[in-house]
Amino acid sequence: MTPARLHLTSGETLRTLMRWAPNGSSLTIRELADAVGVSKSKIEALLSEERPTVTRELAGRICSALDVRQNALFFEPLPAPMGAGSTSGRRTP
Repeated sequence: MTPARLHLTSGETLRTLMRWAPNGSSLTIRELADAVGVSKSKIEALLSEERPTVTRELAGRICSALDVRQNALFFEPLPAPMGAGSTSGRRTP
């Protein structure tokens, strides 16, 4: 089973939070990537919204590094594929 993925809905919000890093100075793309254990290109893809999905674990590490709650970065669950878990194809709240 693949881990649940979350969608970052605003690369600009991530960029803004990187400028307001917890230590009082901006975080570079490289510094955030190193802090959360991913490649620089993964952070760049999030910022550009080219590939805005991450695992729940990575979303948590990004939020921890920026000292914000997950909803501050607008990480949202991706909808389940049609037919997954329900016969109607609809998501339930």
